Amino acid sequence: VVDASEKVNTNDYEASFEITNHLIRRGHKRIGFIKGNPSHLCINQRFSGFFDAMKEANLVCEGELIETGLNSFASGEICAKRLLSLKNRPSAVFAANDEMAAAVVKIANQLSIDIPQSLSVVGFDDTPMTQMISPALTTVHQPLFKMGEAAANKLICNLENTSYEGEDDIKSRLVVRDSTAHFLTSV
Repeated sequence: VVDASEKVNTNDYEASFEITNHLIRRGHKRIGFIKGNPSHLCINQRFSGFFDAMKEANLVCEGELIETGLNSFASGEICAKRLLSLKNRPSAVFAANDEMAAAVVKIANQLSIDIPQSLSVVGFDDTPMTQMISPALTTVHQPLFKMGEAAANKLICNLENTSYEGEDDIKSRLVVRDSTAHFLTSV
């Protein structure tokens, strides 16, 4: 059992709020969201950040635009197929992790949906793959090395019965790449 004092946190909620606002500022109103495994606390925080940003912008989170994946590429493909086959499909999709976002890119390519001109896609984590796919994925950078280092230092301090002087909350940040564009409505 992990004591709460041994945890290192990041700002999943705030980062999700920010990346959702990134899409909203680009004119997207119909934004799909692919949740990850609901048992992961960070996934719930990411959805809450998305939901609250939509609410603050007076945009409706339609149930048909919310899918639940399992944090895997394969589950992302299933969710993307459903979202992108809707009669009134979203103009943007926010996937709760980069693997599922990459799956959205794959399915969009299979359906000849141009990213980012016809569909903007964002992910979360900033895994190395985000720069390997085309277009490069807009995402949230999780400082995983820094988080791991802080967690290890907290554990060592705990084992040595000394006080931990490092950071408990390590901030993630938005990384804008080529997978998002301004939404242009048809004339």
